[in-house]
Amino acid sequence: MAFGVPYAALLCTAVISVESFLLSRNILALGLCAPLYGIARLLCSSDPRYFEIWLLWVCCRLLAPGSGKAWGARTLDPIASRTVWVCPC
Repeated sequence: MAFGVPYAALLCTAVISVESFLLSRNILALGLCAPLYGIARLLCSSDPRYFEIWLLWVCCRLLAPGSGKAWGARTLDPIASRTVWVCPC
């Protein structure tokens, strides 16, 4: 952790701020970093692993070919004999 947020959150805020600066060519776009950092800090105040949990949710909920309609649960693969997609998290 750095400055009260995980490195991943700090990196994301920096990348978004720098990319907005490069696209807009306006130095004031770098000021976007402060509100993004504040939001990340507020999210991490309740749980320091908020971004890790959110990434796991994205991997398992959105990227997995869910079988929720058939079984009422989310799995990476409903049939064990097939190759299973492994979450890169």
